[in-house]
Amino acid sequence: MSGIAGIVRLGGAPVEPALMQRMTDALAGRGPDAQGCWIDKHVGLGHRALWTTPEARSECQPDADAAASLAITFDGRIDNRDELTGLLRAAGRPPRDDTDVEIVLRAYQCWGESCVTRLLGDFAFAIWDGKRGSLFCARDLFGARPLYYHHRPGQVFAFAST
Repeated sequence: MSGIAGIVRLGGAPVEPALMQRMTDALAGRGPDAQGCWIDKHVGLGHRALWTTPEARSECQPDADAAASLAITFDGRIDNRDELTGLLRAAGRPPRDDTDVEIVLRAYQCWGESCVTRLLGDFAFAIWDGKRGSLFCARDLFGARPLYYHHRPGQVFAFAST
């Protein structure tokens, strides 16, 4: 299992790169294959990769689509990839590649928060929606992938796999 982490400074204070690095370093045991951070002002997402599928090797996370103002960090496996890809193409939101993270990002772009009702597999993810100014976190129905969070109203929302 890979590791994900993130923070939203609700008061608007910037997220420091050193903080995101510490958060992803704390997840080192969950993902030795790659790591990455994405920061946009008061929001930061982090990822530690453990490649478990052939498609995962081509993922670069966190992933972002600047044109859509979306960023995602994802841990998991999507089992109905072909079905979702077909639905997304028909809806005019074809994935840029065949990775699970890209399919989930396009599913969110197409169906919003209800995208989770269409995802089969085990997963935990967080998507920053810059247009809405909101963070959407979800995990599979059975909770196979861990996702812990801390919320201090008006100050911070943080989450991580561990």
